[in-house]
Amino acid sequence: MAINKNLRRKSLIQIIGVFLLLFVFLTGCEEKQEVQKKAPVTASERKTQKVAAKKLEPEEVKVEFVYVTEGKRDPFKPFVKKKKVELIEQQTVPLTPLQRYDITQLKLTGIITSKDRLKSRAMVEDPVGKGYILKIGTLIGKNFGRVSNISSNLIIITEEIQDFLGNIVTKEIPLSLEIEEGE
Repeated sequence: MAINKNLRRKSLIQIIGVFLLLFVFLTGCEEKQEVQKKAPVTASERKTQKVAAKKLEPEEVKVEFVYVTEGKRDPFKPFVKKKKVELIEQQTVPLTPLQRYDITQLKLTGIITSKDRLKSRAMVEDPVGKGYILKIGTLIGKNFGRVSNISSNLIIITEEIQDFLGNIVTKEIPLSLEIEEGE
């Protein structure tokens, strides 16, 4: 019980102290100055006041700031440098109809193999139903992929893509021949 009374007294004293501080802060501690009426100032008094004011003011020295860029980085360049890797095909070769579609949208419909692998051909169909004949080296897909291999049941498309670090990664995408039942 004695502890509770002491705690209550301390908290009451703290609350009163906070209110007193707020009161002093809000009312202010400044003394009020009386407003005195001044007599009109003559022209000669004005001149002397101006001369006295000029003498009291220190001379202003203009210091011009000059930013020296030597040995410092450009503040407007980003911290992370983006590597500009552009494939030659993107600049010089116009887009073929096969490059307007993603590889996953194309369907492999037929393959003709030959002993000479450069003479092997494959046929793909776009979403509209139009067929295209492929050979090794044909550009295909939105990422400038190339047909790199044609075998008896699939073709392999090689794409060079840029990862998030700016490195060029070679990706091989297989397209397999879908054989329907009864064939």
